[in-house]
Amino acid sequence: MELTVNATEQREDLNSPLALIRELLHSETTEQKQNAGAQIRQILGDFNPAETARILESLPPNEREELWKILIKRRAAMFLRTCQKAY
Repeated sequence: MELTVNATEQREDLNSPLALIRELLHSETTEQKQNAGAQIRQILGDFNPAETARILESLPPNEREELWKILIKRRAAMFLRTCQKAY
């Protein structure tokens, strides 16, 4: 049995995480922003690259830029963990 998902269902699946990510991106204090970054990375960790790209495309430019910064930190952390394992 093949499952198909139409574009509307895909958008609905992303709406809840998208709303949460947008809320987290608007954290006010430094501590809240650090916690928000961790929560966003956790949320996006469950998504494949195409889903993450759709979320990025759904955000306004200023929020997209903030999310990119968080994603870059995640990538750097993954790289460092890999390097540490090599030594």
